[in-house]
Amino acid sequence: RPLLVLFDRNFDLTPQLQHAWTYHGMVHDCFGLKLGRTTITTAGDGPGAAIGPSSSAKKSYDVGPGDFFWEENGGRPFPKVAEEVEMQLNKYKEDMAAINAHTAGSGGAGGQTGQFGDEDE
Repeated sequence: RPLLVLFDRNFDLTPQLQHAWTYHGMVHDCFGLKLGRTTITTAGDGPGAAIGPSSSAKKSYDVGPGDFFWEENGGRPFPKVAEEVEMQLNKYKEDMAAINAHTAGSGGAGGQTGQFGDEDE
C-alpha cells in the first residue's frame, strides 16, 4: 500500500540521515578522523591563514583518550557540544585573567606600569 509523506521545505532530513548528530560522528564524517588524528584545511583569506590570497594551511589535531573534551563530549549532540565549547572558552578566559592579575600584583613587568606617576598625565 503506497504512502505519500509531505514535508515543509524548511524541514531538511538529509543531514540527519547523512551524519550522526554526535560530536564523534560529525568530526569523523566531516573532517576525516583516522587513527585518532584529524586534519583540517583552512582557506587562505581568513585570520591566522598563510600569506597569500590562494594559499591554504593544514592543521592536524590528535583526539582520543588523553583529550578530556573529546572524552566528555564525544557522545553528546552537536548543539550541546557548541554550548560546552563556549563554557570552556569562558572558563579559560577567566583563568587567564586571574593569572594575569596574580602576576601583575606580584611585582612582575605588568605590575610596574601605572603604579606611580599616573596623575602627571
